[in-house]
Amino acid sequence: MEQLLPGCPWCTESYLQLLGRFRVWDTHQHNIAVLKQRGFHHAAHVPIGYMPQMTRIAAQSEDVDILFYGVITDHRFRVLKTIARDWRQRVLR
Repeated sequence: MEQLLPGCPWCTESYLQLLGRFRVWDTHQHNIAVLKQRGFHHAAHVPIGYMPQMTRIAAQSEDVDILFYGVITDHRFRVLKTIARDWRQRVLR
């Protein structure tokens, strides 16, 4: 679910070789275009969705305000740090 950009740290040669061994699904149309340009013609766009039949965990009251899933880049770190600072200020009032 990460964007494939020039110089991305996870786009190593070993990672690309691994992709070449499997069918690749990605949620970003941009990533599919990049992969196909690099010869990964088996890459397919699979949009994010929800199917009630796939639900495995019973609904519960959650205590999670924000969940971040992805690679921490400098920009994302700054955004998350700002969110954490603002959250602490609200809680400590």
